[in-house]
Parts: sequence; C-alpha cells; structure tokens
Amino acid sequence: MDELFEGGTLEQRGDFEEPSEEDGAAVAEGPGIAQANRVFDVLDERLDLLGDHWPFEVIDDALTLKSGAEPRSSPYVALLAITLAHAHKMEIDVDPKQVLEAAVAETLGSRGLKAVDVGAVSREEGDFRATVMRCGVAVGLQPTPHDAVTLAHANEEGVDSLAHLPWGDGRPGAWTFLGQATCGKSDRWNAKIAEPKPAAWKQMLSVGILPLPFLAVPHHVEMSHMAKLVQDNGSLVLDRIRLSRYRESVSSDEARIIDAVLSVGVEQMA
Repeated sequence: MDELFEGGTLEQRGDFEEPSEEDGAAVAEGPGIAQANRVFDVLDERLDLLGDHWPFEVIDDALTLKSGAEPRSSPYVALLAITLAHAHKMEIDVDPKQVLEAAVAETLGSRGLKAVDVGAVSREEGDFRATVMRCGVAVGLQPTPHDAVTLAHANEEGVDSLAHLPWGDGRPGAWTFLGQATCGKSDRWNAKIAEPKPAAWKQMLSVGILPLPFLAVPHHVEMSHMAKLVQDNGSLVLDRIRLSRYRESVSSDEARIIDAVLSVGVEQMA
C-alpha cells in the first residue's frame, strides 16, 4: 500500500493525516498506521468526488451506510459487488465481467451517446463481421467490416463497448468510442487499455476519424495511477467513480450479484 507513482503536475491530496496528540507517539509509530490512514484518505476522496452518489459515510473513524441508503439499488454498490464477486471467484449464475459490460454501455447511453454492448452481441452472433455490422448499425453508423484485415476467427478484436455521438446527417466523419472492460487486477490495466485498435475499427466502421478508445473497470482507480494510464496510452479511464455518477438504477443481474455478495459472511480477524 505504499505509493507507487511520483512526479507529474497533479494536485496532491496531501500527506496522510497524522494521529492526534492525545493518541500518543506510540500510536503514530505503530504498525499499519500509515496504511490505515491511506484507506481513510481514499474514502475521503470518494466522498469529495461523488457526494450524494456515494452511499457511505465515515463517522468516528467507522465506515457505515448513509441513513436511508439501500445497497441493493445503489449503482456504486453494484460496481463494488462486481469487483468483489470477480476477485473472490464467487459462484454466481451471472458473469460479473458481462454484467460490467452491460453497465458500461448503459452509462454511455446516459451520457447522450448511442451505445451498444459489443460483448453481448458477439456472444449471440458468433461471427465477428456480423457483430461489427450489427453493432455499427445499432449506433447509427454504416459499417463496412470487410474493409479491414482481421483474424479469421476473431471474437471482439479487443472491444466490449461501441458508442457514437451522431450529428444526424450521415455525412463523412463520426465521433466514435471503443471500450475495453475488465474486472482484472490493476497490474493488467496497462495491457487492457491498449487492446482496442482504433485504426482497424476506423476502417470497419467507415467513420473517417480514428475512434477514441477507453478502459472501463469496476474499481476505484487512484488519481496517480489514472494519470499514468492516461499519459502513457492517450486513452480515457472510466472507473467506479465515473461510472456510478451517471447511473440512477441497477439491473436485475447487478442486483443478483449484490445479493450474493451481501449473503457472504465476514470473517473477523484477531
């Protein structure tokens, strides 16, 4: 839990809070104090960034649900549950990664884009070019999937979400977005963010302009790590903070994952 990044021009949140004088010097030097302070610093960041969209609050150094908050209907809790269910390989009759893909497409739609869950379409079609055609038409484009060279047995070509900001006239040029979604650990994000290939999709979608790729994760991406990903790849990152801000409800599959996570007991450590 030590800091992994340094440098850059980001405004720092400051050092971790030091224990108060009444806690005594022994507490300040105790094992795990710096790491515990880091956890509460992250919680403060979530409150600052999300406000009412964050269903928790910290009272007397304890994390608790806000009064009246309902976990089962919280988009933030849904993404948190997806993270936990995937990390702990919970046995659920829905795939957390596929549920994340659907949530990303829904969020893009809430931002005014025409969006489609490419992963879901590919599982129905089984043929990559048919997937491109169907997804392109769904977002208001005129795709030409045969214009690009692809693998003979391609699946999604690194894309889980496709979105388009239309101008209503069908003339050359279109703003499009290619998303790769993953529930994987942070050491995989740098590889995942590079999976969409804008040049190939520009040809397949016949848009004339390079699509903008992005990475979507159900985790909270810490500020410096996000800056490093954006800096190195020139791509946007949609994390739990950004995704939960623009969703007002959860899907039935998300509710099932929340229920599964809430039903698991928590082991007390001595």
